[in-house]
Amino acid sequence: MRGMARWLVVLAVLSAGCGNEEVAGPGDIASLDVSPHTAWLNPGGTMDLVATATDPTGAPVESPEVRWASSVPAVASVDGQGRVVAVATGTTIVEVRAEGLRASATITVVPAVPPVGSWQLLEQGLTDASLLGMWVSPDGTAFTAGQRGTILQSTGGPWHRMDTPTAADLTGIWGSSTSEVYAVGDSGTILRWDGAAWNRMASPTTRPLLNIWGLGPGQAWAVGAGVILRLSAGTWQVMETTGEPELWAIWGSDPNMLFSAGQNGVLLRYQGVRWEPMASPTAYVLFGLWGSSATDVWALGIRGTILRWDGLAWRPVPSPSAADFFGLWGRSASEIYGVGNDGQIIAWNGVAWTLVPQGATGENLRAVHGNATTLYTAGWNGTILQRNGPAWEVVEASPVLFSTAVSSAGEVLTVGTGGTVLRLTPSGAVSERPPVTKDLFGIATVGGNSFIAVGDTGTIVRRVAGTWHDESLPLRLLLRSVWSGDGITVVVGEHGTILRDAGGAWQPMSSPSTRFLRHVWGLDARQIWAVGDSGTALRWDGQSWRVVTTPVAEQLRGIWGSGPEDLFAVGAAGTILRWDGVEWTRQASPTTDELRAVWGSGPTDVYAVGENGGMFRWDGARWTRLSSPTDALLIGLTGISGEPVAVGIRRTVLRGSR
Repeated sequence: MRGMARWLVVLAVLSAGCGNEEVAGPGDIASLDVSPHTAWLNPGGTMDLVATATDPTGAPVESPEVRWASSVPAVASVDGQGRVVAVATGTTIVEVRAEGLRASATITVVPAVPPVGSWQLLEQGLTDASLLGMWVSPDGTAFTAGQRGTILQSTGGPWHRMDTPTAADLTGIWGSSTSEVYAVGDSGTILRWDGAAWNRMASPTTRPLLNIWGLGPGQAWAVGAGVILRLSAGTWQVMETTGEPELWAIWGSDPNMLFSAGQNGVLLRYQGVRWEPMASPTAYVLFGLWGSSATDVWALGIRGTILRWDGLAWRPVPSPSAADFFGLWGRSASEIYGVGNDGQIIAWNGVAWTLVPQGATGENLRAVHGNATTLYTAGWNGTILQRNGPAWEVVEASPVLFSTAVSSAGEVLTVGTGGTVLRLTPSGAVSERPPVTKDLFGIATVGGNSFIAVGDTGTIVRRVAGTWHDESLPLRLLLRSVWSGDGITVVVGEHGTILRDAGGAWQPMSSPSTRFLRHVWGLDARQIWAVGDSGTALRWDGQSWRVVTTPVAEQLRGIWGSGPEDLFAVGAAGTILRWDGVEWTRQASPTTDELRAVWGSGPTDVYAVGENGGMFRWDGARWTRLSSPTDALLIGLTGISGEPVAVGIRRTVLRGSR
């Protein structure tokens, strides 16, 4: 906006006249201000300063006469409209005057920093789809199916994506051989693999199909939302419309002895004539079903529910865990496995169910299957675990990465879902195993070479000299971010939670807000900021936390600054705010997508990342969109040797190069 049209309507607190000072009347200027109060530019850069004036009643003064001047025009000039042009490095004071009042902005011109010219994809997983079904052939060929039509295959080596003719979520998969495999899912979707390609099969239903199981070539059954299908002579037919809301599992000992389980603890049996309900000792949903014979069948479900059919009745069996369980499969009557939330795996040895210790992942697991020598389990974020001996190991995963930290020695760690910790090296990412499997959302360096990571339900872990230690608190609160520097370490999270490390003991700090605090960042022990929901911004001054007003109600996700008078906060709907040492103001944003993180190497080289792989740069005057090599949601942003490193979904790690 040019000329007088640039005057903005504002409200100001006015001071009363004193002594013999003439009292100004309406239309006279009682207060004068300029925005921003500070700015950094590169030589040749331009920006517009905005002056605001009000009369004694607080009303805006329309079209007042003002004069602009620069104290050092050789550094930066200013025209009569408040447009500043940077000339050479240095600092100048640009002043605006009107009716004996004055306001000023400090303009600093710094050498230009070359922008990032390219982005290198350091890491990216195969898929971030939740994998919901698993089938392994006797020869070791394995298939897993999941969201958005995803099917992965391994023939004993690396997993790879298969082309499928659908984008529907696939919830079950089963095969009789490597040339006859079926997958089922949403809207009655049925696919068949013939050894060369996946093809659609005609389906007699549009209801969601939730699982599939079979006895041999051409013998398969599928269950779903109140429907049971049977494959007969290569054609799928409706076998039963049960009226039950959802059937999640099916298994049988022969074509005339089949069992199904599902919603509200429902259990059904087919004995060659019709499907009939069975008495169930639970009302909890049952997701897994497997048996070694017609008189030894197991079912499991939520809240650690385990049931056993002995030929006479279904009976509850003690469970070693109260987790929700989904997948069930066994090699024999004395070797059965169940998998569920938080990476939990349980095993039956013929006598009792026990919890199988595994520190490989904390991702939710949904399916398990194997052959005589190998076991696989699959779950959220494209996670696949394999067991060839006594230990489980992650063979494929695309966890969500949230935050990255760099030690003074150059070690780079990034954290994410399921207790993921990756150490980024020039030759690739190396997984580390902290003593927790909860989601980790934030990480920071402490004292130069140690690290602290925080996460779900009070999780805090510390890495010292390469070894992780658990310092988790008995809280059911999500801890979202951590910052450390100048001898102080601060953690923030939901419900306005703020914690401080007091010599190894974590102590709560008095918080002036109950809003979810999503990011914390500081300059030193007396200048720490936290931002969060509803436009919340808090500042620590070394004595107390105080609310600082922002002009927005949007959720704020990230904060970073080059100095005490140059901070940026980003968030929902493309929100970008800047702190100039006096106030937060909204900046013109080149996007309406959510922004998740902000970082810079200096005041004229600032980056923001977010939805759809969005990347943006601030040059001191304006934000511009950068070309991005990914469409992945980018969540975390930091710097290595002055170059930005972004992380996000699908195990994505990007590094910018100048």
